[in-house]
Amino acid sequence: MKRSVLIPALLAVLAVPLVAQSPADDRAAPVAVELSDDARPAPLTPMMREIRALTDAEKIQLDELKLRLESATSQAAHLEALAEIGRLKRDTEIGILEIQLKHAREAGRSETVAKLEESIRNLQSPPRRGVPQPRAEPETTRR
Repeated sequence: MKRSVLIPALLAVLAVPLVAQSPADDRAAPVAVELSDDARPAPLTPMMREIRALTDAEKIQLDELKLRLESATSQAAHLEALAEIGRLKRDTEIGILEIQLKHAREAGRSETVAKLEESIRNLQSPPRRGVPQPRAEPETTRR
């Protein structure tokens, strides 16, 4: 019984914006929404402020590298821009981990510190994989 009342009410609520928008104006008007104090996001922690500053700086550099990539006139310039983008992303990831590491040390979280240090080491110098060996051909049996 509740379902039969809820569905028409929901459809009426969803249809209001469609009716309110005139066909002559294809653009939807911006809506200002006031957030109550309870709905406002919590302020960033010191660690998150550091991470945000790092990622904001990365975005600026990444935008510049993307422009270089788009305007590259040779394959070498294109590949170099791609390589720099890769280095920037790796360096940013390491930077985020280093920020987390600093805060984990300050909080005395030794297990987290060990995991973060290992992650940073692996990003700075990835473990080498062995040289691939050719597969041994299966022995054929002659009869």
